[in-house]
Amino acid sequence: MKDLPVFEGLFGGGKSKSVVQDITASQDRIAFLLARDVIDISDGEWGNREWVELAVNHELDPNEDLRSSTQAIVLARHPNRHLEALGFRLSAQTKMELAGLRAKMDAAGQGRWTIADIVLDRGGTYTFSFRHEDPPRINGDLLHMPLKGYLERYNAR
Repeated sequence: MKDLPVFEGLFGGGKSKSVVQDITASQDRIAFLLARDVIDISDGEWGNREWVELAVNHELDPNEDLRSSTQAIVLARHPNRHLEALGFRLSAQTKMELAGLRAKMDAAGQGRWTIADIVLDRGGTYTFSFRHEDPPRINGDLLHMPLKGYLERYNAR
């Protein structure tokens, strides 16, 4: 089951169902690619960990699709160990798919989003949310880390 709150009622009255289906298919593809990307952790080796949930904050330059900044966290654990938060890298293919999603949404009249927040659990449920504001890291705030403390917030649910 997918949670797509950003699209509820969005394309009612005249917008083609195929546009919504195309955007949903892009989100499905990105979720698949993210699930594949999680093992490319920033520090160390993946080993025998299993992941539980991932979160991504992806910024795109308002005027340039190839300039991006990403914070990506995966919550994972070795068998019989505590859950840990690990940074991981998005593949070039995933970044291209995100830029493609923005282009599709822009063509559908939704504008060029600059920030995408994505959460995906191991069961396949995902959420995408989009903002159209200045992307902090791209604009020089290299310490902007909205996913800092993600494990603690997850554990507090």
